[in-house]
Amino acid sequence: MLEDHYIRRLNPSTTTLFCSDVLADDFATLYGKRQHTGVLHNPALLSVDRSRQLPDPATRADLTGGHDGPVVGFVGGSDPRKGRDLLLAALAAEPDLFAVCAGPGHPVPADARTAGRVRDLGHMPDVRTVLDAVDALVVPSRFEPFGLVVAEAAAHGVPVLVGPKVGTAPLVTRTDAGGIWWPPERLGPAVRRLIAERATVVANGAALAAALDPAALADELFAHIDAALGR
Repeated sequence: MLEDHYIRRLNPSTTTLFCSDVLADDFATLYGKRQHTGVLHNPALLSVDRSRQLPDPATRADLTGGHDGPVVGFVGGSDPRKGRDLLLAALAAEPDLFAVCAGPGHPVPADARTAGRVRDLGHMPDVRTVLDAVDALVVPSRFEPFGLVVAEAAAHGVPVLVGPKVGTAPLVTRTDAGGIWWPPERLGPAVRRLIAERATVVANGAALAAALDPAALADELFAHIDAALGR
């Protein structure tokens, strides 16, 4: 309530910057469209490494027990906002898919439909183990202001499938570093498309990572400041 009270009283000349188009659209729905707004993505120091061929066979075999179908990753834990339940429901309808899940919270609930096709790693200090093993990272969040893990996966050389309410979704579409998944649509066809087009999609991931370069975003920030001072 305090936040709402404060935001509604902002001076009309105030410049408001959002970390994503998704957040800007939601803000406009709640508070109306403001005259001076812009999108300034979260900067990220991302190292693009294409020296290794992914998925890594040894890591994949260790995490999946030698599963020979498509493997997807999920990093978000059990927070309902992250949409793990959406992924698991899709997995139940796709008997050839395997999911490697990571993140804090409650473990993946037992489900006879996905038995033997889910590996729950719990909280991990480094998600690269997951990224090394999967064909695609799925980020089905019901709401995600930005979603840095999408950029981390793209920089690492992993295609991404994101929900439409993930802040990085427009970046994924613009750079063609993956695709948009609209639950409850089937997940399998989207994953198999990324596998078939992996070389192109992975190469495009470098462009997504470059869009978050701190130096370039700093220039954008100062341009917004200059414009505000000019008014």
